[in-house]
Amino acid sequence: MQLYFALLFLVPFHTICDCEPLGKISEEQYNSYNIIFAGRVVGIKDGRLENVISFKVNTYYKGKQSRDTIKVFTPSSGASCGISPEIGEDWLVFTYYLDTKVKTMLCTRTKRMNSNSLDYEKEELGNDLKFLEAKKDRSLSNNAQ
Repeated sequence: MQLYFALLFLVPFHTICDCEPLGKISEEQYNSYNIIFAGRVVGIKDGRLENVISFKVNTYYKGKQSRDTIKVFTPSSGASCGISPEIGEDWLVFTYYLDTKVKTMLCTRTKRMNSNSLDYEKEELGNDLKFLEAKKDRSLSNNAQ
């Protein structure tokens, strides 16, 4: 019986988030997302399974939205691949629709834009923004014609 309890404590009670490296952003990756935007975290509502993050959007890169704020759902823990933002942080957010909710997670291209963050990826962020700005500029010029 003691061995059973000893083994029980060795088995993790949660899954560990394991994302595949995404590499440089591609057309295929871009097309797999419904809404892409840069914004600042203005609210966080913690839930048991999901957190709801409210962002004030600075720029929409994909997805026609008329709102200047958007609510995004993410798993409630990093072990479940949820993002863990802080109020006031700037993020580049890649989202998808699931069950009528706008969702994101660590395994998307979503990332902090704050250079003082421990997980700040300057080169990757720069590449993503360059790609997204080019897509946005092409879209605007195509709409003007």
